[in-house]
Amino acid sequence: MDTRGVALLCLLCIVFPSAAANRPWPTVLWLSSICSGSAVGHGNFLEIGPLDVNLKPRQWTWLKVADLLFVDAPVGVGFSYPKSPGMLVTTDDQAVEDLAALVEALLEDELPTLRHSPLYIVGESYGGKFAAMLGVILSRGIRKGTLKLTLGGVVLGDAWISPADYSASYGKLLHYVSRLNDNTVADVNKMGVMVKEQMMAEKYAKARQTFTDQLDLIESQFADMSMDNFLLDTGMYPVLTISNLKANSSSQRSNQKSGLAPNKTIVQGMNGPIKKKFRLIPKGLI
Repeated sequence: MDTRGVALLCLLCIVFPSAAANRPWPTVLWLSSICSGSAVGHGNFLEIGPLDVNLKPRQWTWLKVADLLFVDAPVGVGFSYPKSPGMLVTTDDQAVEDLAALVEALLEDELPTLRHSPLYIVGESYGGKFAAMLGVILSRGIRKGTLKLTLGGVVLGDAWISPADYSASYGKLLHYVSRLNDNTVADVNKMGVMVKEQMMAEKYAKARQTFTDQLDLIESQFADMSMDNFLLDTGMYPVLTISNLKANSSSQRSNQKSGLAPNKTIVQGMNGPIKKKFRLIPKGLI
């Protein structure tokens, strides 16, 4: 979808065919982490969409309770692309402006039924930052009367809102629930302080590395702990597949740090049959 005349956001809309007509049927706008790449790919095929990465029906799909909108944001992520490199966004504000323009276009032309459907913005990891900012913009438009929309709510999942605070909390929290011993918690806390100091000094690459090292240290001390739910051991979370559980390992975090997608299978699928099916990316662009 063209948002600025020069930037195209990839949007996948999945509508439940038998949604109840006698009551408002909700719509979920899903925003994934930038590190995870495509919401159309990762959020849809690995997390909540009707099909899994092997294009098999998913038992726990959110499509059973809402229509789903997956957006690859910002421009340059997943199947979203600019018509010229100069139109890539450089700030969170620019990225969210594109998302707000997309919602307005959906209301006006592309998906007018959204006017009667409560919209829930769901963001995971860095997508949580976009979700919070987008929620503010939309709520202001609703109050002013310039936007005919019902904002059902904003949902944040492991949102990348305040990494310094997150890093500082890990040691004490995991120590309280006996996931870290007395010897290790001091090192974890020390690294949390380092993350904050490096961020305040605007040494963001070093802060990211320290944060990754901190997670690696935690995982090395309690290898059986699920990094998706610290109250459970690996393999105890029935909703997650083995590939999901492995996605937060130290090697995967290193991939995320370097900008690589975290799941080889989804990369192959998105760049193979799914890309051909969508026919979204012009030849020669990627």
